[in-house]
Amino acid sequence: MGFGLLEKLGWQSSQADGAKKEPTEKELLALHHYQSGLALATDSLYDEALEEFKQAIKKNSEFAEAHNELGRTYQRLGQIDKAVKSYQAALRIDPRNVKAYNNLGIAHDSAGEFLQAIKMYMKALRLKPEAHEVRNNLGMAYFSVGSYAEAVKAYNQVLQASPDDAQAHYGLGRVYVDLKNQELALEHHSALLKSGQTEAARQLLEEINKEVSE
Repeated sequence: MGFGLLEKLGWQSSQADGAKKEPTEKELLALHHYQSGLALATDSLYDEALEEFKQAIKKNSEFAEAHNELGRTYQRLGQIDKAVKSYQAALRIDPRNVKAYNNLGIAHDSAGEFLQAIKMYMKALRLKPEAHEVRNNLGMAYFSVGSYAEAVKAYNQVLQASPDDAQAHYGLGRVYVDLKNQELALEHHSALLKSGQTEAARQLLEEINKEVSE
């Protein structure tokens, strides 16, 4: 097992003199359970994945990514409160874990706690400004609280770096639907079609037509 993977997954390998030490048996078992959990989650076997991530944490309580994936699994099972606690545990171990901040924001979004979600997305972006997924989530949260100018700003920042980003175009289209600006909404619909995002384009067009008919 390479040191790089272990360190990436939250295992601290450096000794006081900077030398590498061999992972313990418990740390290797934790990694085994973690990888099994990932495989099970990929197959949508969330209850089984949950047990594997719990076992990983039992073997290594400082395994931040195991706490993070435990939270994602709880969230997929609709257990938002437990998901939030798992993400918070990951962040206590690794306060610079961008994925955990983003996932915590998504959990708050799911609970309708949009202002809390915005705070988490902002913390993630301070650590990784180029994280487009997080910035799109931020735009969605601003949209949910009616802060349209901030939503537009977030989505446009994504498009400056990634002009074909489907989530950003769809999000901006939704903003302009709410603002009753059909022309701009249709521009983003066209952008989705040009980039081959036909399903997102279809959904946005439904929103546009719904607004027109009301």
